[in-house]
Amino acid sequence: MRALFLIAFFVLGTPAAAETRSNKLTAQAKQPADTSGLIGFLQVRPSQDGGKDFFYTFNIAELGYRVNPNLSFSYQQQFFTNINDPSKTSLAPSLYDGFVRAQANGIWSVPKYYLRLDYEPRVYLPTDPEKQAHGMFGLTRQYLKLGRKLGENFAMNFWEVPILHGYTSNGYADATGSHANPVFENRFFLMPEIMFLKGKIDITLPLIWGATRYRAFSEEVENDNAWGHKLWVNPEIVFMITPNFGLGLAYESQNLMSADFSEFKFSEGFSTGTSSLILHIGL
Repeated sequence: MRALFLIAFFVLGTPAAAETRSNKLTAQAKQPADTSGLIGFLQVRPSQDGGKDFFYTFNIAELGYRVNPNLSFSYQQQFFTNINDPSKTSLAPSLYDGFVRAQANGIWSVPKYYLRLDYEPRVYLPTDPEKQAHGMFGLTRQYLKLGRKLGENFAMNFWEVPILHGYTSNGYADATGSHANPVFENRFFLMPEIMFLKGKIDITLPLIWGATRYRAFSEEVENDNAWGHKLWVNPEIVFMITPNFGLGLAYESQNLMSADFSEFKFSEGFSTGTSSLILHIGL
């Protein structure tokens, strides 16, 4: 599958004269790449999960420093805010993932074919109380982002993200049963990107496949010492009205296949997905 994804970069489209545009994914800051100094943004995403009648906001705050046009360091904290979930009695924010990241653009490029490779290492901290309760003490993600410009308004991106999970225990038990903790994961993104109005309107259409290896915990656990698979989509459109203010829409499906890779579950995966509005405010 990896070979097919890579072949697609070299056979799709005709190279254009413009530079390869910086890759983007959900929650990544949309800021000018030619500036240095303090960088940051806040995103508020009012959201609803398919099949549920309550709302919440998924929020992202990031602050960092851009050393030069190709190198920056930052910390990002994600958190939720309840709006009308009757199972929660407070509107107080609840922490989700938090991580330190570096973004190194153009570590390899082939200008003749408008190819560029970016690298983004991340170190996740145990800021999510639920993951912390399951034994998580940290994890690392290594984003390898290959992009090719195929026209003035179109690019094709391929990302690979190997992930190492750090847990103090092989698994945990809760009200839903026993579960094995992950030890290794690899994600692949095939992501067309469409741009209009000189990049002010940015549309990304990621197709994502993830394979996760779980620890040996108990033979009664479904994912015990086994691989689990997930296939999902996460389209997003953002209109940057000004360089520091944007509005958008996003959707993220649930798993479109069974965890053992034996069958597709399109109806279930799409009907239970999450729909969100996007309010983006940058420094």
